[in-house]
Amino acid sequence: VHGVLEGENATVFAYGATGSGKTFTMIGTTEQPGVMVLMMRELVSLLQNIENAQLEVSFLEVYCEMIKDLLSPAEHTTPLDVREDPKLGVIVHDLTWLPVASVDDIMNRLYAGNLKRTTRSTNSNETSSRSHAVFRVRLQRMYRNGPQCSILSMIDLAGSERLKKSEVHGLGAKEATRINQSLLALGNCITKLASDKPSHVPYRDSKLTRLLQDSLQGHCRTVMIANISPAHNQLEETLNTLKYANRAKNIKTLVRSTSMPHDVKLPVL
Repeated sequence: VHGVLEGENATVFAYGATGSGKTFTMIGTTEQPGVMVLMMRELVSLLQNIENAQLEVSFLEVYCEMIKDLLSPAEHTTPLDVREDPKLGVIVHDLTWLPVASVDDIMNRLYAGNLKRTTRSTNSNETSSRSHAVFRVRLQRMYRNGPQCSILSMIDLAGSERLKKSEVHGLGAKEATRINQSLLALGNCITKLASDKPSHVPYRDSKLTRLLQDSLQGHCRTVMIANISPAHNQLEETLNTLKYANRAKNIKTLVRSTSMPHDVKLPVL
């Protein structure tokens, strides 16, 4: 959070098998707030004594390789496109960004968007998330030499699952397959980035890895939370999660402060 105030981009994401507590870790409950809530409280608290600062938030989900805007006022939205901007990096075209001024504002946006997420009851988890959720906070501060913009990304990944254990069929099976494919693509990117031998990193294999491209390879402070279950029947999933985390910790990023190009303007809301 302190780095974001200094203009650094940051990312926090939770990874683990379905039912391991990722959503609880990231969002939590009213009585036990999660990482997202605690970080937003600290960020807003630190901004109390800072002038010329503006906060905006966005919330999207990646469902079956389609990007859905969770903060759009429209009841039915069309899937959004991921594009590469030469100055802003990887962006989601036409994604809704809403201004916020307090912790309550941010939490209302977060909870409202979370209610729109796609979930399904499975044998492994009664309210299994069927999509990857990306909640972003954009901080813009004005200086004499121009604006400085930093983004804090908080990501709740859908859990990997085995069809035999979750016992889903039809659309549920299709969702599980897509989730596993995108997590495999993320794993492949992490393996390539953690390798001592430079090689092509397949970010374009999934929408998830495209969205995480700047977080994994760019000038971003990134934290991965590995969620594991104590259940004995989750032993293999727990081992795979720990292997995943072990590879991820070998990735090195060069953190630096960012600044908005003078000829780039954020959308006026």
